[in-house]
Amino acid sequence: LAWFHAVVQERRAYVPQGWSKFYEFSFADLRSSADIIDQACGNGAEPQWSQLHGLLERAIYGGRVDSDYDILVLRTYLKQFFSDEMTGACGSRVRALPGTNITLPNSTNHADFTATLTALDEANSPS
Repeated sequence: LAWFHAVVQERRAYVPQGWSKFYEFSFADLRSSADIIDQACGNGAEPQWSQLHGLLERAIYGGRVDSDYDILVLRTYLKQFFSDEMTGACGSRVRALPGTNITLPNSTNHADFTATLTALDEANSPS
C-alpha cells in the first residue's frame, strides 16, 4: 500500500505525462486505504481483490480523478499492486514490485521489511 501510494503521488510531479493534472492524493487516502485493507484482510481472510480494487478506485483514490485515461492508469496500478502474486496470498510466490527488482518479504516480521528498506539505494536516478 505504501509503495502504491508513493507511486501515485510521484506521478503528480510529471503532469501531463504522469497524470493529466495534479491530484491531491494525501495521507488521508493512505490511512483510509489501510483501514479498508485491514478490515478486508483481517482474521486471516483471503483478500477479495476485486472488492478492494473497487473501493480504492471509486471511494479513495479515484474519487477525485476526473480523466478517463487517468482512471485507466489508476485501475492498472491497483491490479498490479494488489494481487495474490504481489502479496503472496493464497500461497503464491511474491513477485518484484512493478518497475523494480525489489521483492517484498513474504512475512509479517518487521525486521524482514526493515532489511529490505535498508538495502534500497539512497538515490534513484532516472532511466
